[in-house]
Amino acid sequence: MADRMLSTGEAAKRIGVSPRTLSRWVTEGLIEPTLVTPGGHFRFDLDELKAQMQRRPDRRRSADDQ
Repeated sequence: MADRMLSTGEAAKRIGVSPRTLSRWVTEGLIEPTLVTPGGHFRFDLDELKAQMQRRPDRRRSADDQ
């Protein structure tokens, strides 16, 4: 685990999504934060987050699915 945990905003920026999207993924159980602070804020290890993103099923639908 990295020495520095990233906030939701910092982590979202690094993976190219909005902070709201990353928070929603956590709430929906699609992504698990590395740490939740006593105040309820999420913290992420970037390498761990990237690994979870690779394992996460792609929920976007292609034109063929419509």
